[in-house]
Amino acid sequence: MKRLMGFLVMAMVVGSLVMPAVAAAKASPKMEGEIRAVLKKHGDFYKAKDLKGIMSLYAKGPDVISIGSEEGKDAIGYEQISAKYKKAFSEIANVKSVSYSNLDVSVLGTVAWVYVQIKASLDMAPGGKQADIKGRVTAVLKKDGKQ
Repeated sequence: MKRLMGFLVMAMVVGSLVMPAVAAAKASPKMEGEIRAVLKKHGDFYKAKDLKGIMSLYAKGPDVISIGSEEGKDAIGYEQISAKYKKAFSEIANVKSVSYSNLDVSVLGTVAWVYVQIKASLDMAPGGKQADIKGRVTAVLKKDGKQ
């Protein structure tokens, strides 16, 4: 009986992972344009090293999470994310460019799942050594009526 119950629980867990309850749809051109506008704001704020501006794009609270590509780069909560940006900005002398490409957006209601490739050209501090960075970003965005 225990084996049967274990099997049934396992089947339900696997089934719930394989069959999502509600499927997201591809973003409309209008929604994709709104996401591009948010990315442009992010890039502009980053180039200006505008901490207040960049943090205006994040939800305020303890549940927002930023997952970095390396160990120690994760931040949990608005304050930790702000501290990570502040540290990053202190290590950059100049942001020459930030660009985004290969945008892919799925939506469900007011929530969007975003994948985008990013390129940035930076002069690092001290000394101004140039760094060209390429990466991939995934994000979950929720439209709150303001942005």
